[in-house]
Amino acid sequence: MGPTSLMSGRTGQLPLVAEAMALGLRLGLPEDLAKAELSKGPLSGAVARAYATDAHYPVTLAAKDVALATAAAELPVLEAVHATLTAYPELADEDLSRVRIAAVSGQSRE
Repeated sequence: MGPTSLMSGRTGQLPLVAEAMALGLRLGLPEDLAKAELSKGPLSGAVARAYATDAHYPVTLAAKDVALATAAAELPVLEAVHATLTAYPELADEDLSRVRIAAVSGQSRE
């Protein structure tokens, strides 16, 4: 497995942050509070990346990298990540952080 496929583990953290944020909001937590609390734990790097405004890693490339990893080994969590990344076709050329925004806003999956 090459470096690109190994990056899938890192890529997989962003949809996890997105879902954690969406859950927090649906439970009535302010976004700033949920973000601050997630930033204190093992997902702190992923939270920073999920809120980055100066990066551009297109969702399509992230999905491709995850697909390479799941083709090499049985990885159920990354398979779920791939499903999340491909659930928003309108975000294909957007930065990966847009998945967080779509999940938090409840944007419909087409």
